[in-house]
Amino acid sequence: MCKQYLIWSLCGLTLSFVIVSVLSVSSEAPSLSMGKINRYFSYSYYCLLYNDTGNSTIVWIPSSEEISETEYGYDGFIYCTINRDSYCNLENASGLTFQHAYNNFPLTLNQLWQGFDVVKLSLYRSFSKKIDYPDNFQVSFSFRMDNVDILLCEEVVKGLLYHRCYYLTLGGSVGKASFLRKCQTGEINVESTENCSLPLIEIHKDTIINSKEWHHFSIIKKQNTYTLSKYGWQTPALSYTDNSTSPFLPKYVLLQGYKKEGLAKIHEVNAFAFEKSTLAKITLQNRPRNGVIIFVKACENCIVAISLQDGDKGTLLYSTQTTQSDGGWQQVVLKTEKRRSLRIVAAVSNFGSIGGEEKWYISDTIRELQDNDIVSLTAQGQGCCHALTHPQYKICTYHLSKYDPGDQQCASNSIGRNCIPCESIFHSGNCQPNPICDLMADGNVRCSCPAGLHGNYCENKCKDGSYGFDCRRKCGHCRDLCEAIDGTCKGCRDNFKGKRCDTRNSILSLFDDKEIPQV
Repeated sequence: MCKQYLIWSLCGLTLSFVIVSVLSVSSEAPSLSMGKINRYFSYSYYCLLYNDTGNSTIVWIPSSEEISETEYGYDGFIYCTINRDSYCNLENASGLTFQHAYNNFPLTLNQLWQGFDVVKLSLYRSFSKKIDYPDNFQVSFSFRMDNVDILLCEEVVKGLLYHRCYYLTLGGSVGKASFLRKCQTGEINVESTENCSLPLIEIHKDTIINSKEWHHFSIIKKQNTYTLSKYGWQTPALSYTDNSTSPFLPKYVLLQGYKKEGLAKIHEVNAFAFEKSTLAKITLQNRPRNGVIIFVKACENCIVAISLQDGDKGTLLYSTQTTQSDGGWQQVVLKTEKRRSLRIVAAVSNFGSIGGEEKWYISDTIRELQDNDIVSLTAQGQGCCHALTHPQYKICTYHLSKYDPGDQQCASNSIGRNCIPCESIFHSGNCQPNPICDLMADGNVRCSCPAGLHGNYCENKCKDGSYGFDCRRKCGHCRDLCEAIDGTCKGCRDNFKGKRCDTRNSILSLFDDKEIPQV
């Protein structure tokens, strides 16, 4: 079971850590499934992510043109927010730190991404943040929009006046060329296409950004050199060095949209800082059903040791040690076998790999692990579910009408080509009278019904005398009809026994029906 449903999970005592590179995409795509469920007398769609190595999560992209900040539905996914002091007791932390994406902080596209605030941008709605370390920094973004301006400015006054800015346009005013300009005080007018100087660098990529999926970028500053990297591109989108006598020293990042609204996320995390020799202890007040996911940030080559204890008895449940290969946020899964109080104990050693690094961090967002490590997402209305790190891998609601029966060897309490346990989705053995569609390795979508049902929308029960997946199996020698799901009989005809009445009584099993002696 652990192999089949391994997502950010523990198989025995081994933890799965995540490192996401800005410049490369893993060739191994996660597995997606989508289905429809009737809840509260209305239909909603659910998307499932599984068989993943822990480097992604899922997002819902509605089919309508309307852009909403609240287009995601997670079933109790965010479990614990430490800084609200409502569900966790934290020991030995030196205080809450607001972590911008700086100091070797790569893009974070695992489940922590879901905790980043999403903002709506337009020509009249901008968003700005202060850069804590202006000398050298890295700021990461995610955009779902056709065009956006990114301004790195020395000063922003009331979000309207921009002074001495590097002005980066992605998608241009008509969704085409992207370019970088350098603007002095008083030269910026966001409502005009004639802003400050001519473009210093132009990116000849027509598809660098669009509103149909999320695109992820990082801007890295080292001294007076600025590099823009896009997730999935093997080379930087642009690199610019300001060799002038008066280079700017940006202290703010500002995002500005165009007439068409779009969505953006700045990758920043609320986290607690720990001194390098400090032992972190977190006690959870609630009792997670399957375990938790925590996020740790430490120096490159630092050794991270984490143990999971029973919060009531203090007994050790799991223990692991690993070496972080970069300084980004790492996703760590801690799995339990039953609902219980939990205490997380963590420590980091081998500091000094990166000069000056004296602290390590735990995000204030802790997520409850879902059944069988399957990540689920629900939504109302039509649309597509994407794997965040593989946007080309998606499955859409219109696939649900393409029923494609096929051989199934799953147990009766599971669903889909990958035999996902119904308990993981519906918290019961009932798989619901709805199809589930799986994204296959060849890029095609295959749909199937739960056992005992058939039809384009799985609306029909198996005809009398048949049962199972696609109603392909014949009932045994039942006194009455067999159950359409698994062929179970309420009683057997004479001379037969078994759950499905498909086994002859032992004494008579040597004879054919016509050869049974009459008494």
